[in-house]
Amino acid sequence: MNDVIVVHATTMHEKRCNRLERHGRQWAEENGIPVPRVLDFDEAGNVFVTERVVSRAPLGPEYVEAALNTAALIGRASAPHLPDLPTTWRSPKRWAVPIRAAQLASAGISPQTFLRARGAASRLRPEVPAHFDFHVGNVLFPDRHDPLATIIDFEYLRMGPVHSDALRLITTLPSEADAEWGLDLLLRDTPRARW
Repeated sequence: MNDVIVVHATTMHEKRCNRLERHGRQWAEENGIPVPRVLDFDEAGNVFVTERVVSRAPLGPEYVEAALNTAALIGRASAPHLPDLPTTWRSPKRWAVPIRAAQLASAGISPQTFLRARGAASRLRPEVPAHFDFHVGNVLFPDRHDPLATIIDFEYLRMGPVHSDALRLITTLPSEADAEWGLDLLLRDTPRARW
């Protein structure tokens, strides 16, 4: 069927991810955050069946605004209480380090500046709920007239720094103009002391 996604888990990690996704979506629904409907699920996490949402391309002001509106809604939601510890981000493979270094160099960012900024970011306090994987592949936009985006992939959900989801989204937008627009929107709605 083309209108559903079925995830069969065989490993403990896969089952844990299914449980986190199910409970993350329940949390999202309770807080008014749009998510695809869960059609079937077993508490052990063996099977997860969800409706498929076809997204428009992650381009244009409508997408950016809907995504940032949803990031703000996540940040205002109640604290998540999940049955398993959330997945944590893993650093990229060693072969990716030269690619990342080249990207920094082409952007005119020194490794020292990057490491200082990354260190400062890691010291920010977890104050609000955060999706922590809020990128264009997980922020779906089925209807350009909807003021909110539909969100998937809740395995990283936990408390985090203010605006971490919005910033993650902005850095993954394929259009530089959209990224600039998103940053302008974020700064316009954020007190200068939080910049």
